[in-house]
Amino acid sequence: MGSKAHQSRVMMILFVLEMEWVLSTGQDKHFTWHCSESGQRLGGYRTNAGACGLQFDVETRHVFVGDHSGQVTILKLEQESCSLVTTFKGHTGGVTALCWDPVQRVLFSGSSDHSIIMWDIGGRKGTAIELQGHNDKVQSLSYAHHTRQLISCGADGGIVVWNMDVERQETPEWLDSDSCQKCDQPFFWNFKQMWDSKKIGLRQHHCRKCGKAVCGKCSSKRSSIPLMGFEFEVRVCDSCHESITDEERAPTATFHDSKHNIVHVHFDATRGWLLTSGTDKVIKNKHGPKMKRQEKEMLFTKSSGICCMNLKFSPKTRRTFQWHLLLVHLHRCSQSCCGGDGPCVPTGTWGNDSTCGLWCCIPVCAKSPREKALGDIKKLRKMRKSSECE
Repeated sequence: MGSKAHQSRVMMILFVLEMEWVLSTGQDKHFTWHCSESGQRLGGYRTNAGACGLQFDVETRHVFVGDHSGQVTILKLEQESCSLVTTFKGHTGGVTALCWDPVQRVLFSGSSDHSIIMWDIGGRKGTAIELQGHNDKVQSLSYAHHTRQLISCGADGGIVVWNMDVERQETPEWLDSDSCQKCDQPFFWNFKQMWDSKKIGLRQHHCRKCGKAVCGKCSSKRSSIPLMGFEFEVRVCDSCHESITDEERAPTATFHDSKHNIVHVHFDATRGWLLTSGTDKVIKNKHGPKMKRQEKEMLFTKSSGICCMNLKFSPKTRRTFQWHLLLVHLHRCSQSCCGGDGPCVPTGTWGNDSTCGLWCCIPVCAKSPREKALGDIKKLRKMRKSSECE
C-alpha cells in the first residue's frame, strides 16, 4: 500500500486514533491529512512557508500549523475539506515546535528566535505570554498536564521546566519616542531637539518591564522578571528596577543540561519519565520534571541519522520506539509504503525499511504492536457504531 504525501521532506506527522487520520507537514509548504486505513489523501492546505509545528485538538477538530515564517495557522478539519479559522504571528523567527494543552486550551509555540509564546486560545482575548529561557532555538515542547509544567528543549542541549501554575503577565509593547521618556534626552535621529538643546543624540533602548523608550544612562540596571517570562536578567529602567521585589525575582523555571542536541522530547506522566532524542543518535531517559538521571540513561540506535519527530513510550512494557527510522525513509522518497494491510508499526528490527510509511507512527507499544494497534482501532469503531445506533 502506498500514498504520495509530499513533494519534499516530511517535517512532522501526527496519528489521530479517534479520527483514523494521519496529519503531516512538509517543506513543500503543504499540510495534508490521510486516512490511516486506506491511505487515501483526504485533503490539504498550502501554508506560507515550510511547516514543522503541528498539533491537533480532537474535540473541536482544529489543527494548528506553525511554519518557518513565524506564523501559526488554525484550520477546521472536516472529513474531506478544511476551512481557515485564523492566523497569528508573534515570533521574529520561524516556528520550530508546537504543544497543545486541551484542558486549559492554550497553545505553546517555540521558535528559532529562542523564545516561547503561550497563546490563550480558549480565553479568546488574544492573550500572549512570552517565555525567555533559552540561548539557542527551541527544538521541542512537551506539557505535563497533572503538574501544569511546560518542558522545552533547545538546540544547545538545555532543558527548561516551566511552572505554568502561576499567574503570568504579558510583556508590554515597546513605545516609540524621539527622546528618552525618563530624562528627555534626544535620540540620535531627533535632529531638531539635538540642535535646539545643543546635545548629541543618544541610542534608544527599551525597558522590558514598562516598555518605555529610555537612554542607556536611565536603563543601566539589569533584573530578571520571571512572571513576565524573563528568567535571565534583562534591561530595565532605574525606576522599574527599584519597584521589583525579591519575590518577583523568584524563578519560575528550572534549568538542566542534557549534554546533547535535542531534536524531540516526550514526557510520560504515568511514570514521570522524560525521554529525549538527539542528533548524536542517543535516546536519554531522565526522571522528569525533577530530572534525576536513571541508571540506564542512554539507548544507542543503529540508524545513520536521527529525525525523531514522534518518540513514544509504553508505560506497560517500558519500551521505547523511535519513529525517526520511518521519517528518514520519508525524507528520501516523500511517500509512504507499507508492505502489509492496514497500519503497521516497527517490529523491533532497527533500520528495516520494509516497515516504513506515513501511517506507521502509531503511538502504541506492546509485545504485539501491530495487533494492539489494530485492536484499538476496532474497539473505537465498535464504540462509534453503538453510539450511532443509540
